[in-house]
Amino acid sequence: MLHLIGKNLWARRYRNGWLLAELIIVSMVIWVLTDPIVVTTHDRGLPTGITEEGMYRLNLAAVSSKSARFEAGEDTPEARAANVRRILSRIRDYEDVRYATLQFRDVGPFCSSSWSRSLNTDSLHYYPYMVMFFEPQSQFFSTFGFEEVEGQTNEELDRMPFENKEVVMTVDPVPGVVSLGYRYVDFKTDTLNWIIKATIGKLRMRNGMQPQNVLAEPQQLEKFEIPEEVCIVFRTKPAINETQFMQHFRPWAEKELRVGNLYMRSVKSYHEVIADNDEENTVNYTYRVNLLMGGFFLISLCLGVSGTFWMQTRSRREEVGIMKSFGARSVYIIRMLLGEGIVLSTLATLTGCLIYLQYALKEGLYTNMWNEQEILPIYWVNRFPLHFLGVSLIVWIILLIVVSIGIYIPARSISRITPVDALRDE
Repeated sequence: MLHLIGKNLWARRYRNGWLLAELIIVSMVIWVLTDPIVVTTHDRGLPTGITEEGMYRLNLAAVSSKSARFEAGEDTPEARAANVRRILSRIRDYEDVRYATLQFRDVGPFCSSSWSRSLNTDSLHYYPYMVMFFEPQSQFFSTFGFEEVEGQTNEELDRMPFENKEVVMTVDPVPGVVSLGYRYVDFKTDTLNWIIKATIGKLRMRNGMQPQNVLAEPQQLEKFEIPEEVCIVFRTKPAINETQFMQHFRPWAEKELRVGNLYMRSVKSYHEVIADNDEENTVNYTYRVNLLMGGFFLISLCLGVSGTFWMQTRSRREEVGIMKSFGARSVYIIRMLLGEGIVLSTLATLTGCLIYLQYALKEGLYTNMWNEQEILPIYWVNRFPLHFLGVSLIVWIILLIVVSIGIYIPARSISRITPVDALRDE
């Protein structure tokens, strides 16, 4: 079979040469279209590092000073902070709520704002990280349900007191260094910036990004503008239905969470928070556009390639008739024609990918990494050899499927005709 496939390809080398050239170009175009879709789809499927199921965010608002309900005595920073704590306490006492905590400046997983800094370990190496704030012993870690690492549970982190410069950091912020107890000393000023007292798993702060280093810095409610920089995040007890919970909680909150000049402005499930963040950062829009554009061009290319092989296969009726006259079975003929297509597809993919490799070595492959020097889990899309081989394999599979469809359907038809019918026009 292989010997016959080789002879057939060589005998039709001029026609097959044009087919091969077409497939090489198509394989490179498929590479360009497929790479960002594959990487983005991979990254969107990575764990967020939090347990968003059963989690909600409640935003606060303040009564206008012109309103009849405004109380001037409740408009001091101390009164506003005390009222926030009263609201937080009432939410914790709600029968279906398990944990509730404070979130500051809308920074954290899938929040609108972001703060970033970097660990400058020397003049050449720096490791960027995102920043979020938490109030110690406020159920912050249990509410978000962070991934637990290095033997520390979220409940243990919530019980910890934090001294000056003690922070919580995602695990392994600096390669080859033990996380717990790591002291970040600025190499330029020789001053201690912070000490890692506890660790959590890597966090994905937005869709379209990979998990990254995040530092949680202890703060107190009184340091923030209320209500602009403060909201409340809470988690319900297990097995609580979201729809039923919101039907009961929202009317209760509108009535019971009016304290001083503060009241509930809105409450959303964290799934809605993530969706809003995606829309704000055009993550879903960009992903959908990539899928639609990539899908449209892929379908167009595939139809063209399948059509070409369809016509080429149909034109070999006489050849098939001669083979049938010598006793060749239909299955054998179909396998031979498919084998020729597989050989052409494989040669085209190898050639096209090797050509694209020259571009990739210079310009790099598609990535959603936040920063090239960031230390991330070793996903295959972050490792050049695996990334290139993985997408090349996908390109090869797509090309095989397209070519096989273009060959199999007409081959199945012409392999069933009799030698007399096939040679009628000879």
